[in-house]
Amino acid sequence: MQTAERAAQLGNIIRRQPIPDDLLGDSAPFRQYVAVDGVDIVGRVRSLNAVGATWCSSMYVEPSHRRRGIGQALMSRMLHDDRARGSRYSALAATHAGALLYPRMGYERIGTLLIFASRSRKLS
Repeated sequence: MQTAERAAQLGNIIRRQPIPDDLLGDSAPFRQYVAVDGVDIVGRVRSLNAVGATWCSSMYVEPSHRRRGIGQALMSRMLHDDRARGSRYSALAATHAGALLYPRMGYERIGTLLIFASRSRKLS
């Protein structure tokens, strides 16, 4: 993603402030990729620089556009650019659904994250 207009559109979708203009260029510490259908953003993924490696985050494809290769295309482009920028490897945390895609993209499972919440779901 290179334009302020697209950054504003994505910010609106994810209900966050748009990425500032000074973080849209090639020297930014992260890159945001989007898949577009017409004028609508239907998928997204972010790559963050992590000292010789990259961290993949915020991968999402709209339910109406899943199972069409959009996630794979986003990941392929991101990983290609990561390698071109000198990243030696990429890491990520996956949901159950994402765990089906990532091995096809060259990732391997290295562990399992367990998440706990208090039984009452509120702290006393």
